[in-house]
Amino acid sequence: MVVYDDMLILPLAFIETDAEGFYSAQVPRVEQYKIHADKGTFFSNEKIVALESVQKKVKVKLDRKPGYVFDITIFDKAFEHNTINTLRDCKIEIYNNTTKEQVLTIEKSPKSTFNFSFAEGNHYTMLVRKQGYLNRRVEVYVNVNGCILCVDGMGVKEPDVYRDVARQ
Repeated sequence: MVVYDDMLILPLAFIETDAEGFYSAQVPRVEQYKIHADKGTFFSNEKIVALESVQKKVKVKLDRKPGYVFDITIFDKAFEHNTINTLRDCKIEIYNNTTKEQVLTIEKSPKSTFNFSFAEGNHYTMLVRKQGYLNRRVEVYVNVNGCILCVDGMGVKEPDVYRDVARQ
């Protein structure tokens, strides 16, 4: 988020929100401010705020861009008949091939589940790694080249991570 001066030109503060979306900033006192909010999977929004008091609470609503939220569970296929066959401590990386930037890195996930918002118009590569297992590479296309939603390299109904027997 960026807070601009009363001429709505010069930035006074650059702000990161917390996990719940709350923020605070100390800025010089002027008659009005422009607050510009921007987040990757949401449409940006601006709000002009007139200052009546020293402290002011301002809500800036962001609407989600079209896309898909994936809830992903990582399984060990060798134990598919066991009810507790999920894998923890995996390294998870997601790279946006369209923007050429790393958008998620979890070095050692304490859970076997995670979710991620794949934005429309992008091609992603997701890598899941764990020592003793073969790496899993998944390609996700969201409204790219006529593909509304294409996922290559991931089992949807079955566990789909295999133990690397050569390393044992």
